[in-house]
Amino acid sequence: IAYHYLMTHRAGAVYPMTTFLFRPHHQFSDFFVNYANSANLDPYKTYVNYPPFAWVITWLTTWLEPIPSLRAWMSAFAIFCFWFVRRSIQNPSTWVRSLIALAIGVLSYPVIFTIDRGNLEAQVFMLAAGYVVCMDQSKEKWAAPLLGAAVASKFYPAIFVFSYVREGKSKEAFRALAWTLIWTVVGFMMEKSRSRKCLDRSSTTKRTSHKLIFTVPMRGSSITRVFGRFFTS
Repeated sequence: IAYHYLMTHRAGAVYPMTTFLFRPHHQFSDFFVNYANSANLDPYKTYVNYPPFAWVITWLTTWLEPIPSLRAWMSAFAIFCFWFVRRSIQNPSTWVRSLIALAIGVLSYPVIFTIDRGNLEAQVFMLAAGYVVCMDQSKEKWAAPLLGAAVASKFYPAIFVFSYVREGKSKEAFRALAWTLIWTVVGFMMEKSRSRKCLDRSSTTKRTSHKLIFTVPMRGSSITRVFGRFFTS
């Protein structure tokens, strides 16, 4: 941080010498683009290749206005990371556990970068970590739905299913795959239920209830234009 500060204010450098994160004018862009795409659960406008259930998760963020939703999302993710790391540390000192959890769970580069982008990885991590916690506490009836939701959002948490197979726990693996299928079907059904209303709409998504207007074309979208629409609406 000190290096980038000096490069910015003393050396007059430009990006990427001024930050270890993504381009500053793209800050939180993943969150706002996903917010716009999932606002109406319109399968004809979601140009990012996420599974259907991922859009259901991001659609939940549209229950609030954009800025309060972003703040709630960031707070929930940071608090969850702090709690998850803190409970995983084996140290009798509460103060030491809290400091380590703050350093690893909140101030580490992966967490800061995820918050800076506003990426769906945050929700997927919380689902997968919730699965780990449930397995640690032998609450397998909750573990399978959480793992299924994580896999239905992004495919890489399926590595936990392979671990079931490797350990000979075919029943648990089948249960996790069944929940993955269930959540995927839920995503398809929620999109299909609104697809007829969305099919005849133009390429502009308008949500007057949130005072939000986004223009997100299928290809070559301008993030700058998206943010301009967002802040001037």
